[in-house]
Amino acid sequence: MSAESSLSSWIDAEFFDLDFGDKRLDKRLKQVSLGLAEKSESNIASSFDSWKDIKACYRFFSNSKVTSEKMMMPHKLRTIERIKKHSRVLLIQDTVVLSYPDRPGTKNLGLCSKHYSSKTPAKGLISHGLLALSDTGLPL
Repeated sequence: MSAESSLSSWIDAEFFDLDFGDKRLDKRLKQVSLGLAEKSESNIASSFDSWKDIKACYRFFSNSKVTSEKMMMPHKLRTIERIKKHSRVLLIQDTVVLSYPDRPGTKNLGLCSKHYSSKTPAKGLISHGLLALSDTGLPL
């Protein structure tokens, strides 16, 4: 089994009950996820081989039916299922402040901190990630 088909199978299993209310969007999430996962170190434009696929990815994320809650719910449910199979789970967490003081045109950012070179509050976001691991270090 190739790495791509293995990754594709994992994405299909992880998001099998995804429901944006539009089967085309459900399919598109899987396509976008595969493209982004194959080149996880890249930005969107570098993750896809054609302009058509790049535009499709941006259109997907711009669709009003696509929300982070709907995208993440199947993954959260699968993670909980995997966690329940272990008697001990490590939950590693970290908070990151992403400050964008030089991007005044970026929308929907909140005040997150004072920029290191200024006394003015910087706009950005705060991300608090959580990684579930088995006691042997297997990502769940």
